[in-house]
Amino acid sequence: MITGLRKTAFVAALFVAVWVAVFVWWKTTRHAPTTGDLLLCGLVLPAALAVCVAWLRRGLGQRPAPAAAAPATSSASKDATATQDAESHTWSALLLDSSVRLPTGATTAEIDAAAREEHPVALHPELQRPDGTGVFASTVDSVSPDRFDASLLAPGAQETLQDEHWRGLLLAADALDELRERHAVLSGANASPLRLHLLMPDRWQPVAATLAAWLDAHTAREAVAPGIVRAQLRTVADPVQAWAVIDELIQALHLQPSADLHVVLAFDSTASQDAVDALDRAGRLYGRDRPDGVTPGEGACALLLAHPDAPHATPVPSLHRIASARRAGSADHGKADSTTLGQLLTAASTRLSMLHPDLTAPGFVTDADQRGSRRTEVVTVGEQIWGAEAAERSRHLGLANGASGAALALAALAVAADRATEERQAVFAASVSDPLARGVMLVTPATTADTAARARQSGTATA
Repeated sequence: MITGLRKTAFVAALFVAVWVAVFVWWKTTRHAPTTGDLLLCGLVLPAALAVCVAWLRRGLGQRPAPAAAAPATSSASKDATATQDAESHTWSALLLDSSVRLPTGATTAEIDAAAREEHPVALHPELQRPDGTGVFASTVDSVSPDRFDASLLAPGAQETLQDEHWRGLLLAADALDELRERHAVLSGANASPLRLHLLMPDRWQPVAATLAAWLDAHTAREAVAPGIVRAQLRTVADPVQAWAVIDELIQALHLQPSADLHVVLAFDSTASQDAVDALDRAGRLYGRDRPDGVTPGEGACALLLAHPDAPHATPVPSLHRIASARRAGSADHGKADSTTLGQLLTAASTRLSMLHPDLTAPGFVTDADQRGSRRTEVVTVGEQIWGAEAAERSRHLGLANGASGAALALAALAVAADRATEERQAVFAASVSDPLARGVMLVTPATTADTAARARQSGTATA
């Protein structure tokens, strides 16, 4: 009732104000109002003005309503984003195939067997320190300078390369050729070209384009169907960054599904005299005087990845998204600390329980080498999880192969995938090579449902 009286008083005041203003104007101008003037100014004008004012007040009064609804919209948006983020952590990619070149072998079975023996890298027969003493280093026997085709380089580019570069290129070419040839037999000539994601160590940044161009020329010359196209070239500062590239690819496969197959290829070499000299000058070469130094090694690894729904003739394992973090302090200095790695493995275990409650993770594959800090880190975590069985369940690839950065980290995924397939259980892969960066990836075998579905597809195709 009070609101109604206020509205009536407001309209009356508006009429009076208009009448007073009109009367003053007529008196000032000495205008004699007609009947029409009295009707227009006395009724129509104040009534129209009252309607306009009421309309404006109503419009202004309703404006806060959308603002009041905004928090609900924002909350709904946040809930949707959180749901999408949670779902994205369950994404994975199929690991259809792999090809490896490491000092301990050219197959995952050979590399796994060597890691199980835990024989450390020995003194290299040729590489030496500047003072003539021996160097603990590991090389791939098949690599020979006679095999490197310098004609595939651009004019003048050969002078920019050192031994470590062409050694890495030869390993990369061998791994990629093997993978392509095996895929060609299975896929046929009409399949889409493979999309190549090329990973090199950060220190090769100045010559990365030259190395990629050589590999492009090599693959173009080796006419193996269905062909290959370079999707990206990345330099990585540590192995966990290489796994992050795979993580990005897993996300891309789900956000933009396609039938394309992707090859992630990493290669590295520090097993040359130039590289040994550089490590020695930097005070980073492994030896009795520097137990946390780098043991020169080399390698290449190519992984063939696809969307989880991609067709495949046999059961294949899956790579799940990375769990990564950085240590509070460098592993090269101070006491050994396995806290960060333990937390990442716990997160991966939780994800495994959520995705595949029927699976366990009896396997553990890492790129840990002979450095005491790395060995202590992985052994401590392994014993916390598996107790006395930790040594039997673990494979530490760096111990017998030396350092090869992203190549060794990808090889760890390949070995983990083969173990998951063979044992029909999940396997954890971990990277501890870098002083700070830590990463864990979960590898799971094909599930029973996947296997049954593939069998039905195979039966349909046969019929």
